[in-house]
Amino acid sequence: MPTHRTACRGGGGCPVRRSRRADVPGNAQSSDGCPATYPMGDVVAGLTGSGLTVTRGNAPESFDAEVIGVLRNAIWPGVDMIIAELESPAVEQYGVWAGMSGSPVYADDGRLIGAVSYTLAFGKTSVAGLTPASAMYELLSYPAANGNRPAATEVALPAGLRERVVNETDASPQEVRAGMSSLPVPLAVSGLRRARFSELRERLGRSVEVRPYAASSAGAADGSVADIFPGSNFAAALSYGAVTAAGIGTTTAVCDGTALAFGHPFNWDGRTSLSAHSADAILIQEDPSWSSFKVANPGGVVGTVDQDRLAGIRAQLGAAPGVTPVWSRIRSRNLNRETTQRTWITANDWVPDLAPFHVEYHINEALDIISAGRMQLTWTVRGTRGDGTPWSLTRRNAATGRFDVSVDATDEMYQWMFLLGQNRFTSVDFGRVRASGVGDETYQRLRFGTVKVAVGGGRYRAIQNVSRLRVRPGATIRVRVPLLRYRQSAPFRTQTLRLTVPRRLSGSTVRLGVSGGASIQDATYVFGATSFNNLLRRMRRTESRNDLVLRLQRTGGDVGPTVLKKTERTLSDVVGGRRTVPVTVR
Repeated sequence: MPTHRTACRGGGGCPVRRSRRADVPGNAQSSDGCPATYPMGDVVAGLTGSGLTVTRGNAPESFDAEVIGVLRNAIWPGVDMIIAELESPAVEQYGVWAGMSGSPVYADDGRLIGAVSYTLAFGKTSVAGLTPASAMYELLSYPAANGNRPAATEVALPAGLRERVVNETDASPQEVRAGMSSLPVPLAVSGLRRARFSELRERLGRSVEVRPYAASSAGAADGSVADIFPGSNFAAALSYGAVTAAGIGTTTAVCDGTALAFGHPFNWDGRTSLSAHSADAILIQEDPSWSSFKVANPGGVVGTVDQDRLAGIRAQLGAAPGVTPVWSRIRSRNLNRETTQRTWITANDWVPDLAPFHVEYHINEALDIISAGRMQLTWTVRGTRGDGTPWSLTRRNAATGRFDVSVDATDEMYQWMFLLGQNRFTSVDFGRVRASGVGDETYQRLRFGTVKVAVGGGRYRAIQNVSRLRVRPGATIRVRVPLLRYRQSAPFRTQTLRLTVPRRLSGSTVRLGVSGGASIQDATYVFGATSFNNLLRRMRRTESRNDLVLRLQRTGGDVGPTVLKKTERTLSDVVGGRRTVPVTVR
């Protein structure tokens, strides 16, 4: 079936470009271009080797490694963890840092022992845990038998090995008692305020801790596959463009156009479709409390990460993955300017999070504020159902906020996108998202003055003074609503709404209500959907915050009030307020 997710944008059909391989110790190679693996049965205390990793730019530096011992079945049943001490000027200064994940370690004859992926849970240390090369190579022919076993994010050291680590390294007894843990993944983030970093950390931290930091955005242009080689920087991105979220690690091996990296999961999604990027390391940021971490800017797209497993991640180099493009245009009245921004989201499950984040960021950028303001925003999302049939949703709404108008403007988008992605009726693939809006730096919320009601040609009475309306079927009810601006006591405009009582309600007792859209509780209305089409229809019909609504409704029921008839008027600003009165139809 056709899909809206966009394929790679490279020229010439996005051909696979072959990688150059950085020089590595020795020349032991297997027939598929990968370094030959060092047998785990021969990995014993005292085995020496060397590794490759990057501290600045993308040129690897070497470090020495000596095996201290082996933890049997430590990563998961059947897969051991190799405990080694690393030595280099950089390791001496920073300890084993986040971002070294995937750094290859070779025996003196060039065979690949494994990849740096774990370290002591606390403090600066030169002690590292290696994921064996043989376990990572299983990803080349995945699916493998161990895919559903629990990840070893924390591993205790047995007493004998703890004593050896203390005696042979700079680790203290307290640090050793805490055991080993997966190296955190530095997360390069652009286009998000730091207040959003914790949300990314919480969701991504299911298997491995992430360390978000502000970085430059990754562009949409193709990168060079030649920048991916053993020991090079490697980035796996949930999105790139204006809003970039990319995990930074190290390439372990490149095998005929397939790269292995990290030595542990990124988000442990199994089959996945993330963009693979080169990266340029800026520095290793020291952290006296936890492990230091690499700060790097992700580069262009170099391929597709298609496996995210316990032993590492796998990328097919060359063609970019399908993406959900997010495009927005925001105009600022105060600055008299209009800007556009683009983000490409590679992970379909992340579209409900990252698409609203993109719009939120763009509102902040276009208005150049994180403060009070008002917005009128229209957004459209298109996609396909599980059976391939297309769907779309367009929402127009207004927002105002005293503290950050971007959050108020995108909260409905965030909630609605989440409901679409998590709906119980069908899987959905998000095809593209577009948003446009206009805003300024004025907080403005309209409120009700004295609301009056009249029946037929009768006189108006203040609705709070009416205990019950008695009307005939077919009669017209008129409601007059004076509107007051924020911090003003005199009405600046009066709206009159009319509603004809349906004849079918003869003999009924119902309720008449007039409400501003900002005061209407509509969650139960949306949650009561009976199909995906019905969910879309209910979302489209949900009142906006700048709507003034008059309706007859019957209370009670499992999904809230039943609307019998309504009329509404869309205003320029958010309006709040609610007045109701019982109605007897006879």
